[in-house]
Amino acid sequence: MIRKGKLFADSAHGNTTWMLLLCTLLLVALAATSEVAAKQEKQPKRGGRRLPAKEYALGKRADLRVSALRLAEDGHVEYEVQNRGRTTARNFVVDIYLGTKRWDTRPHSALGPGKKQTVKSTLARVEDLCKGMWGRAVVDSQDVVRENNEKDNERRVYLRRCPDLAVDLEFHDWTDDDNRQHRDLKIRVVNQGRAPAPPAMNEYQYSVSSTGSSEEPLSVAPSRFKTPALSAGASISRWSVGFQRPEVFETIVRLRVTLDVGNKVPESNEKNNDVRATITIGSKPVKDRVVIR
Repeated sequence: MIRKGKLFADSAHGNTTWMLLLCTLLLVALAATSEVAAKQEKQPKRGGRRLPAKEYALGKRADLRVSALRLAEDGHVEYEVQNRGRTTARNFVVDIYLGTKRWDTRPHSALGPGKKQTVKSTLARVEDLCKGMWGRAVVDSQDVVRENNEKDNERRVYLRRCPDLAVDLEFHDWTDDDNRQHRDLKIRVVNQGRAPAPPAMNEYQYSVSSTGSSEEPLSVAPSRFKTPALSAGASISRWSVGFQRPEVFETIVRLRVTLDVGNKVPESNEKNNDVRATITIGSKPVKDRVVIR
């Protein structure tokens, strides 16, 4: 026989256990809800609507970087921004500095995953292209976009564009009406720099001797020639002198070419303007090009 007091005590103990369990579950639910709300507060909005949390999980964010920073031909700063992440980056800016001064802030509305954009600044410009100066570009400088890597948003480069004149020597073989072999020596001036080169005055001089002759080498007085303005990568050729190919002995040609006499053209490399070469012309053909740089 169960007594009434014991039955009541057991029932009260069971109710208390259930109440404690229910309170614990409610506290866990409230904590989880608070954590989700806190994460949502940190998420940026798109058109007034918060983006889904899964888009900002680790590995599924945007990742912006400045992949290139250079000078255009007119001296304006040009940069390339890239999104290496897995979501679209929206409403960010790129700040451009020359020296320590910020010269331009360029807005970007959107950049999709794996996409690139090349932008030329209208305000940031280097006046002396050959002297140059330090430049810096900072993407997402206002820290709007959450990224996988926040440490690669800046690029610093010394910005400079200069012409660079150099010489190629080329040979042209031909036969005259009397079946005599000739070799012409051609001077080719190349602008291998990154900026246009203005017109320049140049000079060449050579001497000729023969391995089988006791005569003194024949020295020719310096001759000058002017090259026009050359854009970056352009070249111009000038036929300088021709030689009859010897039948027995070798002809030794010692040549000196001086580009930009007086150093009127500022260049990235001034040490390759005075070049010398010794060319041997034998009875058999030799290689048809000598590069002097």
